[in-house]
Amino acid sequence: MKAEPRFSLDTNSKKHVCPACKKRRFVPYLDKNTGQPLNPDVGKCDRAESCSYHLTPREYFQRTGTRPDSWQAPAAAMPKPKPEKPGRLPFSMVQKTLNRYDENQLVKWMAALPGWNAETAEQAARMYHVGTGSGSVNGWPIFWQIDNQQQARSGKLIRYNESTGKRIKEGYSYDWIHSKLKKAGRLPADKSEWCLDQCLFGLHLIRDDISKPVAIVESEKTALIASVYVPSLLWMAAGALEGLQTKKLMPLKGRDILLFPDKGNAYQKWQERAEQLRHMIRMKVSSLLEQKAPAEHDGYDIADYLIQHSISAAEASNTKPGTVPAPHGMNPFTGEIFDERGYPADWDDIQPPEHGTAEALDMVKAELDAGAIDETEFIKQTDPKAARIISLFDAVPEQSKSRAYMI
Repeated sequence: MKAEPRFSLDTNSKKHVCPACKKRRFVPYLDKNTGQPLNPDVGKCDRAESCSYHLTPREYFQRTGTRPDSWQAPAAAMPKPKPEKPGRLPFSMVQKTLNRYDENQLVKWMAALPGWNAETAEQAARMYHVGTGSGSVNGWPIFWQIDNQQQARSGKLIRYNESTGKRIKEGYSYDWIHSKLKKAGRLPADKSEWCLDQCLFGLHLIRDDISKPVAIVESEKTALIASVYVPSLLWMAAGALEGLQTKKLMPLKGRDILLFPDKGNAYQKWQERAEQLRHMIRMKVSSLLEQKAPAEHDGYDIADYLIQHSISAAEASNTKPGTVPAPHGMNPFTGEIFDERGYPADWDDIQPPEHGTAEALDMVKAELDAGAIDETEFIKQTDPKAARIISLFDAVPEQSKSRAYMI
């Protein structure tokens, strides 16, 4: 129920002298708490046309700067936030960090894995543009996010124990390159001038390989390791459990994608996400860890099992006597046989949604947001009448179009 205002015009028939026209036609505002006029000048002259004097309690308080105990000024309208500007960093910044791998905590640990050596670990790091931190983050790996246009979005810094390969989570152990640059005054702090715009870790690899299917895991470290054991897939990392955002996945549209969630509730979450996006992106969720890993291994990822094998053993498993022939390769850890396309034949071929449906509209909107189509194509795919007009105009010879513009 709406509360009664504290101040209201006196309903008594008695009139007072108007401070403006000096006629006895003035009606004061009364304070319901005291029953008395707020001020001799606060009220309304009922000579609406010839005088029209009207001073409200709000105007009075604004003029005098005084306020009764229960009075509150109206909340100021919140200014509209400025649009955020997706940030990019110069690629030269990335290149300056692609060295000193003998000091890199993660690379040093990988070099000691079964069948690995320093060269193998460094090659994997270079392929993914993993840098090495310096100064306060000396030796920390930098997981640069490079998109399919070879643009650097930012770099994630994570501190590792070089003896165990595990993350160190105590104290200062996590940061971003753009955050450090902002703190140092080398990037604008305002998000309307520079805002983090993430992409999948390893996305840049699709520039050089247009045929391999893509495998997505949660952590960058897992993608690095899996790329050495199962090179028949392009391994990428979402960066977090909730990292499968539509915008990050749209550059992979048209590719076959296999998701390898960590053991535990990640499987269900990624199943739901794959279902939500099935009309836009072809994804299948591997149930390998859910079926094979024991319950006490919650939180384990595929790399925790891969590193228990030597690289050489993984390479030999494709041709080992007595195994199923796999001339086009296989995943020795899942048993999936690849066909001539380079991925398992039982991967589902998901049909695109029917034109005009809500799913089809979602797909087109996502393509527009990701820059995969322009606004004209968006209109053509969402408005049949507009599409008809555009197609008719496109069919007109260029000279005729020029004459039409002149008219």
